[in-house]
Amino acid sequence: MDAMEQFELCYPLDKIDEKFIVIPDLLPTEQPTDLSEYFDSRVANTLALQLDFDDFLPTHLIPNLMVKRHTDILKDKNGVQLIWKQGMVIGGSKEQAQITVDEQEKRLYIWVQGTEARDYLVLIRDALKPILAKLKKRPNEYVILPDFARIIPDSSSTLERASYPRFEQAFKTGEEKIASDNAVYYDLKKVAQHFMTPQQQMTVVVKSSDIPASPKKDPLEWWVISLIIALLSASLTGLAFHSLIITAVIFIGMFFLIYALNPRRYLMKAGFFCFGGFKFFTYNTMEL
Repeated sequence: MDAMEQFELCYPLDKIDEKFIVIPDLLPTEQPTDLSEYFDSRVANTLALQLDFDDFLPTHLIPNLMVKRHTDILKDKNGVQLIWKQGMVIGGSKEQAQITVDEQEKRLYIWVQGTEARDYLVLIRDALKPILAKLKKRPNEYVILPDFARIIPDSSSTLERASYPRFEQAFKTGEEKIASDNAVYYDLKKVAQHFMTPQQQMTVVVKSSDIPASPKKDPLEWWVISLIIALLSASLTGLAFHSLIITAVIFIGMFFLIYALNPRRYLMKAGFFCFGGFKFFTYNTMEL
């Protein structure tokens, strides 16, 4: 039993009495007949994520996640845990979540609702990270975009989604709208407020400050400094040795040495100016 708990294959049914354990892999595959009393994904403002697995859906996803969050598993009126082999209902007094997998679509669904839904979604995603990290290929993560954030209202009940990394990047860069996979546009600020608390939004903004600035916004670009230093170094060396080969080697070496200190590394510009400088010194040296 200890070994099974260590490898997250089971968990104790009762916090006090650990004689009885639950082995998620041995649970029935049938979902409880009616979960709407405990969780209804149709409730307004429900947060929803999808994880798509291109190659295959790992069978250990729900079992491992169930073990990690087993203290949050909700029970029905009879005290029976709301769990089955392909899903579970978890939560607390201020948040609830339903997590299921669809083997045919190779997809993991996460629905979260409640006053603390946004914080609880973070906990679920954090619990999933070590499980997903063991996979050779990470799944594609999507946010289900809320209807109220549509720029052009639509009465249809079609769910639209967008890539989670694209959503987060658009928020970091201060974009005003985001397009779904079907090119339906949503107000990005409303989507961000739906999925992230103000504190979470601030965290994302702070992290985005580590992103290198655009070259157009840099008052003094690093490749200019690299070029100047390389030109001076090559010129002095060329005058001292009167050698075209040494001049070219010093120029190229100094350019990339200085340029390597730049975290942005604009390789296209580096290559262009390196080639241009080489041609310049080749011409001057031949003239001499």
